[in-house]
Amino acid sequence: LDLLTVSMRDNQGTRYLVPTMMIGLEMYQQAYDFIRYWILYNGTDEDNDDEDDDDTEGPAFLRMRGEDVSESLEAFDLNKHCPATMVFDLALTKFSIYHAVRTVQTVESGFLKNADLATAVGKMIDVPSRWLALDSNRLLTQTKQLLSCVHDSNKFVLPGILQPTRFLEMRPEYYGAGSEEEAALILQRSYVWWKHNKFAFQFVKKR
Repeated sequence: LDLLTVSMRDNQGTRYLVPTMMIGLEMYQQAYDFIRYWILYNGTDEDNDDEDDDDTEGPAFLRMRGEDVSESLEAFDLNKHCPATMVFDLALTKFSIYHAVRTVQTVESGFLKNADLATAVGKMIDVPSRWLALDSNRLLTQTKQLLSCVHDSNKFVLPGILQPTRFLEMRPEYYGAGSEEEAALILQRSYVWWKHNKFAFQFVKKR
């Protein structure tokens, strides 16, 4: 984050490493806010065009907080070009939130008849109270739409997550949008967290 603070233009692509780290730490709200900022504003300050301005609230990408994680995908205008890696990370973020919310909603609905088990499951999942009113099916539908968008942008990513070995061993020196090299870089950043979330991984396999 310090590198991004120094250079918001981010010529090194540091921003692509941040969402997966946040997802790995289960910082889903922060990951969503970060991804949202970079898709919408791509390194510009939505409130201030003066990059040299000393803002005590921190850089623009950290001032976007607590955004609605179930907002319409139209807000992202994904018909325009946006990095497949960010959309792929957004899909994992949405699915992770969906699964957490769905699990807690199931527990609270009384579906689990064993009270001790229900209590144990509920304590294992840290979900902000405001998320419990979300429509989990909406999040699931959005995840499917985002994965379709990823596939349209790069046809190698989704097959690659199911057969990753070749992509994980590649060492691209450069890449083009939609190329195998781009897919390799995306999977090298994200695969471990899709695999770690076995529910998300199974979701991709069934897609």
